[in-house]
Amino acid sequence: MYYDAKNSINDIKNIKVKDRFLSLLAKADSELIAKEEKEKQEKLRQQQENSSKSQNQTKTSPTQTQQTNSNVQGQNLTDLASMVSKSGTANKTNQILTVVASGSTAQISLLEKNGGTWHEVINTNGYVGSLGVGQAREGPSKTPKGSYSLGFAFGTSNPGTKLPFRQITPNSYWISNVNDPDYNTWQERESSAPADEHLADYPVQYQYAIVINYCM
Repeated sequence: MYYDAKNSINDIKNIKVKDRFLSLLAKADSELIAKEEKEKQEKLRQQQENSSKSQNQTKTSPTQTQQTNSNVQGQNLTDLASMVSKSGTANKTNQILTVVASGSTAQISLLEKNGGTWHEVINTNGYVGSLGVGQAREGPSKTPKGSYSLGFAFGTSNPGTKLPFRQITPNSYWISNVNDPDYNTWQERESSAPADEHLADYPVQYQYAIVINYCM
């Protein structure tokens, strides 16, 4: 209902009603953002508590705990590299970025093929949609499941990428309005529909970014 309301706002002709509707949507946006932030903070707190418990266990039996952690990491890497090497994508490229999600959090790894063998180069924590990974569509915050190529890079500044780079400006919008002929593309406009994402509003999230070539 929330996204239906956003998409239908341009159909409202009465200016006073439209302004009131925009005010209510802005309030809803703020509450949704606050809810997601609260959930992230709660997950972070739980992770910190688990980390603290793990550190206390390490102090009690450092050799055994460290050895166990080492074995787990080695096993995970072996399984991940093995799974990647058997995928159809592995035959098309020498680099694969994997995202293994648990809820809205994820482990992100960059793997490279060297001498016919896949190795992990980088591993870090990350986030996916608030509803996790699965069949995606416009509206629900769910990251699409599948294998996709990467497109151009963009952001508030160029870190020196070799990819084609696009600079965010105050007029940069990613079109989310399904009724717009430019849906799911980057457009430079002086203004756009409320459903569209104004990229300049997210200077932290989009400091450095790369487009995933996903199309519904």
